[in-house]
Amino acid sequence: MEQRLRQAVQAIKGIKIPDLPKEIMELDEEMSRKFPNNQTITRIIESNTKLSGEVLRIANSPVMKLRNPVKSIREAVDALGYENLKNLVISAALKIFSTILRFRELLSIQRMLLFAAPSCPSMLPK
Repeated sequence: MEQRLRQAVQAIKGIKIPDLPKEIMELDEEMSRKFPNNQTITRIIESNTKLSGEVLRIANSPVMKLRNPVKSIREAVDALGYENLKNLVISAALKIFSTILRFRELLSIQRMLLFAAPSCPSMLPK
C-alpha cells in the first residue's frame, strides 16, 4: 500500500492544479445561505466575464426551455432558480477549470486517482 501511494505521489509530482475562480467559492457560500440574495449572486457572476458568458449561453440554450431569451445575468438568476443556477455554475466552473489544465495533466491526474483509489479505504480510521 505504501509503495502504491509513493508511486501515486510521483505520478502527480510537478503538476500544479490551479485554484477554482474565487467567484465560484463566493457563489457557493451565498447560495448555501438560508436566504440567498439575488443581487449578490448577480454581482458575483457579473464579476467574472467567462462565467457570465457561460451562464447566459446555457440559460438561453434550448435545454433550459425558457419562454423568452434572457438578456442579463439578473434575468438568468430570476428565471433559472437557485438549484438550476447552482448546477449551471458548477458546470461552467468545470468548463473554465478544464480549459486551464492541459489535457496531459488531466490524464496524469486521472491515472493517479485510478491507481491510488484501491489504497484509500484501508487508510480510513476504523
